[in-house]
This record gives sequence, structure tokens and C-alpha cells, in this order.
Amino acid sequence: MSFPVEMMADRKPAATSAGTPLTGLSYPRPVLTLGTCVQDNTNQKTTERVEDFTQQENNCRILQVLINSTKVALKEMESHCASLLEKNHSLVQSIKQMDLSSLMYARDVLEQYNVTEKSTMSMQQWNQQQVEMAKQDLKEAEEMVEKQLGELQRELHELDSKLQASQEKLQILRTYRDKEFPGNMLRIGQLQRELQEHKEAQQAEKDDLEKLKNTKVDKMKDKKESMLKSTPEEKTKHFPPSSMKMAAFNCIMTKEIKLHKQIIKELKKDISDLLEQQLFLVESRREVRQEKFADVLLQRPKCTPDMEIILDIPLREKTII
Repeated sequence: MSFPVEMMADRKPAATSAGTPLTGLSYPRPVLTLGTCVQDNTNQKTTERVEDFTQQENNCRILQVLINSTKVALKEMESHCASLLEKNHSLVQSIKQMDLSSLMYARDVLEQYNVTEKSTMSMQQWNQQQVEMAKQDLKEAEEMVEKQLGELQRELHELDSKLQASQEKLQILRTYRDKEFPGNMLRIGQLQRELQEHKEAQQAEKDDLEKLKNTKVDKMKDKKESMLKSTPEEKTKHFPPSSMKMAAFNCIMTKEIKLHKQIIKELKKDISDLLEQQLFLVESRREVRQEKFADVLLQRPKCTPDMEIILDIPLREKTII
């Protein structure tokens, strides 16, 4: 509801918008008549209405300010709500992601636990099998050790018996060393001297054999030269000189080969005779030593005639003319 403010201001210029009279001004007193009283009542009502309107206008302004501040607060609240909604949405997404991650982690942990449990069970079974196998091996090893221990005890008993016999033999040898050994040593020295004499005789025979071999070789060389000189020249004059030389060389080589084979055969026979003599001498010496010291000397295998003997005898090189 609006009122004509200008009209009221013209009709009452001395009043303010709040209805308070101005101070320091003088107004003429009106004459109290009936018309004047009616007019005063009307003015009083108008003043009250103006005051009411002013109060309402102030209230409207206050309400407008409150509405504007409320709108600003609502906008700020809406912005804050939007940010809170966005944060809540991000928190919801984070919580969902965390729940999903926790679920995946729990699933992985559960799978790892299942795998670990299966591995543990398998390991326990394998350990149980290994323990059983180890017990079986231990049992077999104990049986084997007991068996070997019995064999070792039997061998120990045999060795004790042998040791006792060896000690008895040692006592006999000590008695022999103290009583009979000096005389036997003298006999051994005499036999060694005889063996040395036999060796010297054998060496002399070997030297004689070497001289005989050289004599025969010289004779064969002379015979070869005489045969070459007696070759008829008329049979070879139709051949070229190179062929003649080759034929003469082949003839010489053939004769030398035959001669050398004969010499080698004779030498092998002589060597065989010498070896038999040496073997006889060695055997005779060994038999004497074995007869004298049968309880001291060790038994060695004899050299039989069918055994292989390797001789390293240097041969003189033949000069081919």
C-alpha cells in the first residue's frame, strides 16, 4: 500500500520522515474551532499513516537487504554444496577404488594363502617321504655296517693270527740274525764274487763273438769285391751306364741282404746260446742262494724259455759301395 508522500509533505512541512517535529522553529497557534479540530484529527491520522508507511518501507528495505544477503549466502551455500558434492563424489570413487583394491588384495592374499597351504601340504608330504626313505636307508646302512663290522672282526681275528705267526717268524729271524746270519753273509760274498767272475767270462766271450762277427763281415766284404771284379764286361757293354750302375747296385744289395740274413741268423743262434748259458748261471746262483737262505729271501718268478726277452744290441752300420 502506497501513500502520496509529497502531498503529506506540503500539508505538513515542519514534520520529518520519522514524524519528529523540528526544534528551534516557532509556529502560530491555530484557533480551536470545530473545523480546526476535525482537521487536526485528520492530520494526526495522516501522520500516523506516514509513520507506519515509513516503518514498513524501512522494514522492506531491511527485508530486501536480508533477502539479498540470504541470496548471496544461498549462492555461497550452493557453491559450497557443489564443492562438497564433488568432494563427496571423489571420496565415493576413492572409497570404491579402495574397496576394489582391498578386495583384489584380499583375493590375492587368499589365493597366495591357498597356494602356500597347498605347497606346505606338498612339502610336508615330501618331507614325510624323505624321512621314511631316510629311515629305510638308515636301517639298510645299519644292517650293512653290522655285516661289515662282522667281516672286519673276522678279518681282525685273522690278522691277529697272522700277526702272531709273523711275530713268531720275527723271533726266529732275530735268532737267525744273531747266530747264522754272519756265516751266510760270508757265503753270499763268495757267491757274489763267483757271479762277478762268471760275468767277466761272459763279457770275454761276448768280445770274442764281436771279433768273430767283424772277421766274418770283413770276409764277406772281400768276397763281394771279388765278385764285383769278376763280373764279365761283355755282358754289360750293351746296356747304358745308368742301367749298369742300377743292376750292379741291385746285385750288391741282394747279396748283402742274403749275407746279412745269414749273419743275423748266426748271431741270433750265438746270442741264444749265450742267454741259455747266462740263464743257467743265474739259475745255479739263485738255487744256491735259495738253498742257503730259503727262509730269508723272497720267492721270485723264474724266467722260463718261452718268455719274451727284448735285447738292445747296437749293430754296426754297413757301408754300401
